[in-house]
Amino acid sequence: MATTALSTLQPLMTLPRCPDAVQFRALRRACHRFCRLTEIWREDLAAILTVADQEDYICSVAYTDTFFLRAYKVTVDSVEKCEDDWSFSTAGVLSLDPAPVTADKDIIVSVVYIPSTECTDVVDWLVTRWGPGIAAGAEAELKADPGGGRQPVPWYNPESAALAASVFSQHVGEAKAELLNERRSGYVGVNQQRFYL
Repeated sequence: MATTALSTLQPLMTLPRCPDAVQFRALRRACHRFCRLTEIWREDLAAILTVADQEDYICSVAYTDTFFLRAYKVTVDSVEKCEDDWSFSTAGVLSLDPAPVTADKDIIVSVVYIPSTECTDVVDWLVTRWGPGIAAGAEAELKADPGGGRQPVPWYNPESAALAASVFSQHVGEAKAELLNERRSGYVGVNQQRFYL
């Protein structure tokens, strides 16, 4: 998947005289926090082929400065495995118990990604869909911190920080709701039918 630099979100923040590097570090932390709280960054990994009687399979992270938070689904030969039949480490090792008895069957692992606090780029849709929320999280963090000097930093503004934190929380809630609804619209239609006696 294509990626976008987190720095593209800096124009969404209002932080007078705040250095770009400070803003960028806050964006990294906010993106990490957003993805950890929501688990919104989900993907199916490339298929791995089974090996007869082999329990452990190594999965690779597809992005720089990103790691696995967890796996939430595993299918073998298009059949979803019960969670009691597999485990997944944050290092990317999938363990199947029992081991497959036949070779060359597709294993698909569905994972939750989380960017490290050192990431510079994330998938496009994360920036496009959730960028304003991530930027609000970074802005809230910076405006709530007066800094370590005798005078507060120029961008310190507790009232504005509270507003930005509220926007961040709203986006977190919306992302969680999307996952709960399995990214469907949520529309439920009711069809009336006539009954004849």
